[in-house]
Amino acid sequence: MATKPRKVRQRATVKVFRYDPENNPEPYYDTYDVPFDPQNSVLQVLTDIREEHDPTLAVRESCWVGCCLICTYRVNGKSKVTCRTRMDQEMVIEPLKKERVVRDLIQLERMDVENRDDDVGGEE
Repeated sequence: MATKPRKVRQRATVKVFRYDPENNPEPYYDTYDVPFDPQNSVLQVLTDIREEHDPTLAVRESCWVGCCLICTYRVNGKSKVTCRTRMDQEMVIEPLKKERVVRDLIQLERMDVENRDDDVGGEE
């Protein structure tokens, strides 16, 4: 009797910069094991982490179509508009400028185009 092959669900490893000065004065990284779906945006992954793994994760989101740029973070070392950037199986997500972080991925002020330190990439 033949058995059906089991479909193996792919997983992704996401390392997220964390900082909460009220509870811990030193920044650190948390690592999450999440389902890998190449159609998901990085912002969707962050939202899923907040909803399913850690409700304390502070992330900004707004338009979800790449217009407001409020979800621009550093993904694997490059500035990305995370609502337009597809997830990878291994990601490190950080704020654009760590010295301006208020909490986790939230920065003191919203970055505008003139203040960017490099080009913001879109979908990959």
